[in-house]
Amino acid sequence: MKNKKIIAILVVLIILVGIIMVFTKGFNKDISYQKATRIEVNIPKGYEKDDIKQIAEETFGNKNIQVQDIEKTNQVVSLRIKDYTEDELNNFKTKISEKYGIEQDKLTVEEIKIPGTRMLTLVTPYMFSLGLATVLSIIYIGLRNIKKEPLKKVLKVILGLIAALGVYFSIIAIARIPVNEYTMPIALTVYVAALLIIVGKINKE
Repeated sequence: MKNKKIIAILVVLIILVGIIMVFTKGFNKDISYQKATRIEVNIPKGYEKDDIKQIAEETFGNKNIQVQDIEKTNQVVSLRIKDYTEDELNNFKTKISEKYGIEQDKLTVEEIKIPGTRMLTLVTPYMFSLGLATVLSIIYIGLRNIKKEPLKKVLKVILGLIAALGVYFSIIAIARIPVNEYTMPIALTVYVAALLIIVGKINKE
């Protein structure tokens, strides 16, 4: 019983600290989900992606940069970067021109502002499946324990799931782990695992 209280206190503390971090600093989103600029460069002669990455690292330093191919023709490359100076961009253009033998005034470079992705947008695709699994589990627990304090056990399920996801997202916020394409699939795994463990324990009571 004492250990359960200690664990409960730790869970509450982690979630509280996580909430504070979210409200003060927000989540540390990967460059794919941050408000950024996409720089598209047209290189008619073609390019090597590794060369573009190297030039970008030399030009923009240690900034988080995402390099992507835009066309299958291998003539348009895209760089997604949060912030940079005009001098850095000009230096990048110069290095690209020198590398691929293109006159700088003929080098086509387009800058496109991209809004950041909200956390709600990342969560929305999973809400229906999570909600359905939760509702079915609650109905199952309620019916199975119709004569054994069903409301109390349903509340255990709800609080347990809130705690599991709360700790998961709090750790992400506190440790400044980047939110990326794996964040929600892992959250779904944590949720399902917590649901199975909680329902299993209630069934044994």
